Amino acid sequence: MVGFMGCGKTTVGRELARMLEWKFVDLDDEIERRAEVSISEIFAQRGERSFRVIESDTLLDQVRIVEKGHARVVALGGGTFEAKRNRDTIKKAGLSVWLSVPREKLWQRVSNDNHRPLVKDRARFESLHKKRLLEYRTADCE
Repeated sequence: MVGFMGCGKTTVGRELARMLEWKFVDLDDEIERRAEVSISEIFAQRGERSFRVIESDTLLDQVRIVEKGHARVVALGGGTFEAKRNRDTIKKAGLSVWLSVPREKLWQRVSNDNHRPLVKDRARFESLHKKRLLEYRTADCE
């Protein structure tokens, strides 16, 4: 499941996994479980670059599990699909589905969420959304 923060990747992913009788994994939750700190803390303590390395490694671990025959639906973090190596990893392992939601609706959903390190102000939010749309549009399905 690919898309910007607040688009419903976790909600839709859980339901899809239930329907398919597959395991559901929220990549952000998996990162926090492994790191034993929140994503906000990772950003604050180590920076975004370090977080992105952890994110790619965690995604690769999920793909390895899929390659062993254990099907799953994975809800990616909003920025996971930005990295070409992550898009390539996903392409080899399965199907990417983009959940497209209008920017205004996304802002309404996340603007009061203090747990999202990249939601600081509306201008940055909109800029980031516009930038990520280029990659989201390369997903296999919308």
